[in-house]
Amino acid sequence: MIGAISRKVCSQHGASMLLALLFLLICSMVTASILMAAVTNAGKHRSNLEEHQVYLSLSSAVSTLCDELNRSEYQGKYKYWETTDTKTDPATGEAVTETLRHFTQLEGTYPHISPAAGDGYLKEILLENFDGLFAQEINGKLASVDYDTFDLKPEHTDMKHILTLTPEPGSELDDTPVHITLEIKDSYAIYITAYLEGLETYQVEAELTPKESKPTVSTPPAMGTHSTQAMRWTLGWITILDKEGGGSAGS
Repeated sequence: MIGAISRKVCSQHGASMLLALLFLLICSMVTASILMAAVTNAGKHRSNLEEHQVYLSLSSAVSTLCDELNRSEYQGKYKYWETTDTKTDPATGEAVTETLRHFTQLEGTYPHISPAAGDGYLKEILLENFDGLFAQEINGKLASVDYDTFDLKPEHTDMKHILTLTPEPGSELDDTPVHITLEIKDSYAIYITAYLEGLETYQVEAELTPKESKPTVSTPPAMGTHSTQAMRWTLGWITILDKEGGGSAGS
């Protein structure tokens, strides 16, 4: 009996079984790790792909808007004229003639650079802003007290506009509109911010800067109707923002 017990104690069958179970456990853990890594990588790939599609839609919308702005130009317009008025001096009874000076700011123009293309597509929302900025420039150059009539366009207009664009067909984001904030600065620079509805975390921003100096008026103004030098814009920079991740890239 003692010999049998000794043989069982010295037997290797139990140890082999334990080693087999340990090996199986290790293999299972490795397999689980591989599967988890594969799922994680697949999720990251889908996330990167979706993020790329978002930025592609935003960049496309911003590029389209920038192209439209680059194809248009602004010119301020104004008119100066003089009239005479003859009155009788009540003290002497003599006729006295005086010269009256008149200045008025006319509506500016915002056409495409190519005359055949007509007005710029954004004329309805931008022309009022540009005329307002030009009115500020006139006020700074001319004193209204020097004129018998002095009419300018409203200076203080809403310089921020919200536009909605639809992505080009063929994208998975066709049903998600692109919201664009377009803001005009006193320098005539145009700032653009674009984001998808429900995905405000990802944004594309851009700035268009004037190629020429601000439109101005001659001092003193010459008789007649005048147009300022045409102002055009060029893309200053464009930046991709990820507010959640804190990343950005400019060009």
